[in-house]
Amino acid sequence: MAAVSSLTCDPPRPRQASTPGQADPLKAAHLASFYLRTALDQSTEGVMILQPAHDEVVGPKVIFSNSRMAMLSGADPRSGMRGTLLKDLLPGDAEYADLLEALHQADRQGGAGQWVGDLRTCYGQRTQRCHWRIRAVQNDFGRLQNYTLTVTPAKPEPTATAALQSSSNNEAQDARRMRNDNLATMSQGVLHDLNNLLGIIMTNLSAVSQWGEGNEQAAHHVQEALDAAAQAREFTTQTLRMAKDVPATREPLELAQIVREATRIAQSGSGVKLHMHVPKDLWWTVADRSSLAQVVQNLVINGIQAMNNSGSMDVGARNVMVPQGHSLLQPGPYVEVLVRDRGCGMPPDLLTRVMHEPFTTKAQGNGIGLTTCRRVIEEHGGKMHISSMSGIGTEVHFWLPASNPLLAPVETIQEKNELIRGTGSVLVVDDEDRLRQVIVTVLKQCGYRVYEAPGGSEAVDLYRNLMRQGQEIDLVIMDLTLKGGLSGEESMRGIRSLNTSAKVIASSGGLVEETREHYLQLGFCDILPKPYLAPDVAALVHHHILQIHHAAPQSQSRAA
Repeated sequence: MAAVSSLTCDPPRPRQASTPGQADPLKAAHLASFYLRTALDQSTEGVMILQPAHDEVVGPKVIFSNSRMAMLSGADPRSGMRGTLLKDLLPGDAEYADLLEALHQADRQGGAGQWVGDLRTCYGQRTQRCHWRIRAVQNDFGRLQNYTLTVTPAKPEPTATAALQSSSNNEAQDARRMRNDNLATMSQGVLHDLNNLLGIIMTNLSAVSQWGEGNEQAAHHVQEALDAAAQAREFTTQTLRMAKDVPATREPLELAQIVREATRIAQSGSGVKLHMHVPKDLWWTVADRSSLAQVVQNLVINGIQAMNNSGSMDVGARNVMVPQGHSLLQPGPYVEVLVRDRGCGMPPDLLTRVMHEPFTTKAQGNGIGLTTCRRVIEEHGGKMHISSMSGIGTEVHFWLPASNPLLAPVETIQEKNELIRGTGSVLVVDDEDRLRQVIVTVLKQCGYRVYEAPGGSEAVDLYRNLMRQGQEIDLVIMDLTLKGGLSGEESMRGIRSLNTSAKVIASSGGLVEETREHYLQLGFCDILPKPYLAPDVAALVHHHILQIHHAAPQSQSRAA
């Protein structure tokens, strides 16, 4: 640090004797100077104060510099740069003249200026490109007192190679983004078609199950096939939610069901044996189903990869009441979920990193799994904890606040196998002949008068002709993705233009429950996501036609 007696060019005044009870002015000045030097030495920027030039040949000289300025110039921080001429800090006369003009211009403008140029250092006559901020300090009469300069190294301009590399990286990122978008779009189409095929399978199987009484063996095989198809439906629905980037919706959820289903999906196709311990009376929680399932899947997949796709791991859950003074959680009821693998484990330094930054040791990993899981859990008001030992394995616990844990466990509503019968007329519109035929058969079996159309234009024409004949259609089941001609939405609008009170249900393999409100706003009365079981479509039709029959007497009484 440079020893400085004063920040101005005026000579110190003679010391005056202080009267008793009065502070020593010289001591106070020295103390203030010490504090100022200390503060300036903490700056990360180079600061120097120049004495205005009394000699045009000699030019301005340094009367103060902080430690950072001494380091930039290569001067000894102990002696500093006091007395150094400004011209000696620049590589040539042209640069000196340029900076001098910037100083004079700042003085003329009554304040500040800036200049970009090279600083000559003491390191073998090397130079460093710097940004010089200038402040012309004037007294109350407008007389120049000093120049205060703040000097910082300029950011290096990218070389042609660096610019080319940056451009190449941006193009690669754009290409990856476009590829991901294309994959998301393509996956939605694939999932839509897959759901249509599952719809044919599930609707036929559920219809056959109605006729399987008396043959227990056949009924067992049909039920096994239905269960497998239902698992496939859960997988396609969840994947479709992710592909569509459906906004998170939180609702009371049976966590036990989510843990079981997500674990089963994550384990699919692996060689790892899973031991699952999830009690039937596990408390519920309020959460987004898709996000929570993704957390469980990520943790299980991480464990499978850590064990090289072999061995065994544990997945468990339990109800816990957290007391006062817990290190992680507020007191109250929680559901705890555990995922334990017996893989390679992690040393302490890596364990700290994986919870606070994107990081992976896997060749194909993206490093976002655990950080994303922790973020999701904490957004739901929970906490996550990881313990791991190299060569032993990793254990992940997370806790979520429980919903109504002191009440009796809510029993899940079992899907009814029987078909609900009813009366009325239904128009089924679907370009998939096999699925349309089985729905027509099921609804006829339930007692409905059923019409069918393979396309949107045919459906509108049929609806118009039936109206002319005096026959009413109580309900329309409309496939949204009709090939050729009118789309499902256009067909719905065409039918409602004929009858503004027409009730049309939107059905598609690309629908998810979270999009219900959108289709209600378009004019549909409900949605029927594919694939579905025969009892599902029978119950939905019965519900809406029953509403029509209840509304009719009320409207007649008002008219009377």
